[in-house]
Amino acid sequence: MSKASIPCREPAFSISLGRRLRAARTAVSLTQAEMAARLDIARQTLISYETGQTDPPSGLLAQICNDFQIDAGWLLMGSAKLPVSSKQRARGA
Repeated sequence: MSKASIPCREPAFSISLGRRLRAARTAVSLTQAEMAARLDIARQTLISYETGQTDPPSGLLAQICNDFQIDAGWLLMGSAKLPVSSKQRARGA
């Protein structure tokens, strides 16, 4: 007997990471174009990260955590809550 496989479009990690990237961006009140410009990437590249189509490189994840004061544990694993202060939110990091 062969086991039936369940098709999976995206790895769960990518989907969750993408959602957290979007949450981080919106928490600091940035559009996709603004965040992409700050990260020096194309807007379409950011979209592919947010939708889980591709995973961002580790260096870019580190830059996001550093530039936007985002906890790496939250960004990568979803631990705790999005740690963005209201001051950061008001000024976009």
